[in-house]
Amino acid sequence: MTNISEDIKAGLERLNRKTGFKLNSQYGAIYFNTNEGLSKYYRAFPCKGGRVLTVSSGGDHILQAVCDGAKEIDAFDRNRFAIYAAKLKITALKVLGREEFKNYYYNLKGFLNVNTYMRIRTHLEEDVKEFWDAMYFDGKLLDNVGSFVACSYTSFTKCFDDSFRRFSSPYFYARTKKNLKISEINFFYSGLYELVDFLDKNKKYDAIFLSNIYDWLILDERENFSDLIENLSKHLTDNGMMAVYAPFDNPNPKICSVNESCGEDGFVYTLRKGERLEKEFKRL
Repeated sequence: MTNISEDIKAGLERLNRKTGFKLNSQYGAIYFNTNEGLSKYYRAFPCKGGRVLTVSSGGDHILQAVCDGAKEIDAFDRNRFAIYAAKLKITALKVLGREEFKNYYYNLKGFLNVNTYMRIRTHLEEDVKEFWDAMYFDGKLLDNVGSFVACSYTSFTKCFDDSFRRFSSPYFYARTKKNLKISEINFFYSGLYELVDFLDKNKKYDAIFLSNIYDWLILDERENFSDLIENLSKHLTDNGMMAVYAPFDNPNPKICSVNESCGEDGFVYTLRKGERLEKEFKRL
């Protein structure tokens, strides 16, 4: 298993590169916020009081599930940087007030404010603290943040306007902060195609969210995507649902949740136990 010193080394190497790791690699760029319309379709899924499986990414899927009342959340990602980013974000939400949080995540100067980070740092797990200490105190974060974070901070609110609106909402922020006290969040490192072997075959989820992970699959992986989805759907409870975000050029029929696109480049497909991502789908 990769240890923290190797993670830090890889992270600092990325800060010194203008081009770098692929998004689906073990050390990929970080998406601090999602451009998916999470608030538009999470409410249609059975999250309240339930168990959720989702991609970690920067933490937005996790926090939306928390806001919607999920009691247990398993978050996976093969990108180790993404999990460090998600843990930082979740801890920041616990520690900071709403306006402070917005300034930290949607303002370059705010994110680079060491004093704000130091307040969050006290509450971080040791490995997460060690990782972000290296990023903040390397002395090059300001010059290289664009090569480490997938979306430039200069267009942050434009790229992630849905995320910004959610965290600007007093209701969303207060409810998420409250629910974090009672939600169990588990992280594990896994790629999409390793999930089936990784998960306990007897573990069931009320909701599974795969985000737009399809976009980052290579060609031969896409060819087997429906088989993977069908196998993952076996981990759904009898009334559980799965959400799969897919691009417009996906050869499968295009079904849009909530009667509109939930992002700029695709649709959300919804499936239940035993269903495949092809031919017939049910609208939300």
